[in-house]
Amino acid sequence: NKEIPLYVKSFLDPSAPGTTIHSKVADAKPVPSYIFKPDQVLISISPKDFSFIVEENLSEIFQLMSDVGIHINLMQNSALNFSVVVDNDANKLKQLTELLSHLFSVKYNTGLKLFTVRHYDRATVDQLSKGHEKLLEQKSRHTLHMALREMKPDEIG
Repeated sequence: NKEIPLYVKSFLDPSAPGTTIHSKVADAKPVPSYIFKPDQVLISISPKDFSFIVEENLSEIFQLMSDVGIHINLMQNSALNFSVVVDNDANKLKQLTELLSHLFSVKYNTGLKLFTVRHYDRATVDQLSKGHEKLLEQKSRHTLHMALREMKPDEIG
């Protein structure tokens, strides 16, 4: 509260420069930080009658996912479909798709990677997505989520 700086030095190397902790913030650009989840599944759900995804549909979908024990890592909703990225569990996926297919059209892609990047920039996005197909991308001001499928060598052009 008195804005008194704190000087911190190493006990192991007292001749090292050390660090100053104070209330002034440098104009340093934030460093991107990553979360990487391999072996993900993208599930896309849409009404069979080509109507819209409405709250009742979402309620039903969430209930079925909860009943099966599937936890959502990323979700995206539009008027026509609802997509989720989840950990790959073949038994739970089979059970969920069977339950959902009574009411909805269900498609899914396995073997995906989910990248979450805080403080992303164009160079980071390009580096992470190189050699991959983006199946789902979601951006906010500071955070990027991408569900990526690794491309085969003959698909890279």
